[in-house]
Order: sequence, then structure tokens, then C-alpha cells
Amino acid sequence: MNTEPLEYAISHAPASWTPILWIAAILTVTSIASSVWLKLSPSDNLYDIRELVARVCILASFIAITLNFVIGLFAWLVVR
Repeated sequence: MNTEPLEYAISHAPASWTPILWIAAILTVTSIASSVWLKLSPSDNLYDIRELVARVCILASFIAITLNFVIGLFAWLVVR
């Protein structure tokens, strides 16, 4: 069984944690800013781009944090 891809993934997993957390933090701040901006100046439009930005950023942040958790869990289980 060829374990080189697995060993490569484990050895490089911690290097991906920091960028993923930074991306999640930036997306979270963007979603909070969009939500506050929408709250301070509401519009009567059925679809508002600020609401779309906030929702997409929240979803992307959740996906990034979940991906980071899965990478860490996988690395921890294999190394253990």
C-alpha cells in the first residue's frame, strides 16, 4: 500500500490551519459588517446585496472552520 500521499497530507496539514483560520476570520468580519450595515440602513428591496454577502460569508466561514476541524481531526487520528 502506497502511504506517501497520506504522509504528505499529515505533514502539511498544520501548515493549512493558519490560512484557513484567517480566511474564516475575514469572512466572519465581512458578514458582521454587512449585517450591521443592513441593520443601520435597511432597504425595501426584496433582494439586497448586503444580505446576500452576509449569508454567503457566514456559510463560507462555517465551511472553512469545519474543513479546518476535519483536517486537524484526521491528522490527530492518524498520528495517534
